[in-house]
Amino acid sequence: MELLGRRIRARRRQLRLTQKDLATATTSSFISRIERGKDFPSLQVLGTIAQSLLLTAGELLGDHLLLEAAKLSVLDAEQCQLYLNHLPETSITRYLASLTACSQNASKPIPSPPPDPEMHFLAALVALQRHNEPKAREFAAAGIKLNPMNRPLTKVKLQALLQNLTAGLGQPCTTPASIVELLRRIQGSTSARLPHPESITYEDVASAQLLQVLSLLCKYPSK
Repeated sequence: MELLGRRIRARRRQLRLTQKDLATATTSSFISRIERGKDFPSLQVLGTIAQSLLLTAGELLGDHLLLEAAKLSVLDAEQCQLYLNHLPETSITRYLASLTACSQNASKPIPSPPPDPEMHFLAALVALQRHNEPKAREFAAAGIKLNPMNRPLTKVKLQALLQNLTAGLGQPCTTPASIVELLRRIQGSTSARLPHPESITYEDVASAQLLQVLSLLCKYPSK
């Protein structure tokens, strides 16, 4: 409830709107209570607020964005846990919490991923960060065997990572220099960390996902 209020306030200020501007279906005082985490809007009021903020209700609630941000931040335990703290506990969030914890602690074994291709990809990234390329290949290959046909982005990431691991990450980059330079510029203009939970947007997550895919396809390590 508090996070929703902070997200509403952050977006409202970004658009330079007043609480009165959001009170088309309620009162300014109720908007104030929502922003302070003292109350929760009905679905109808939430939808109206979201429209005023040029968002969908789902984007405003942000659960999906926070989950994607946690996945993208799995190699940064502090940042990943920041997003997970605002999500309901599920089998996936529990696994992500265990995975990100061991990304910073080589003494902890990497937990076996659930039967989810994306979790296999993330486990492979953690193994690679720990310089365990055989284990990274094992996770990536197992993820591809799960046949993620309905998840093309995950499939591309798994295939690209496995190809890089098979070819050898130390091999010269075969990507055209112009594409590599473009990737460097994108990385140079992108924050090393995604924004805080109250201000993260779809564009932030989409940009980070694009950068991750380009990095894999270009054999150029992401930040």
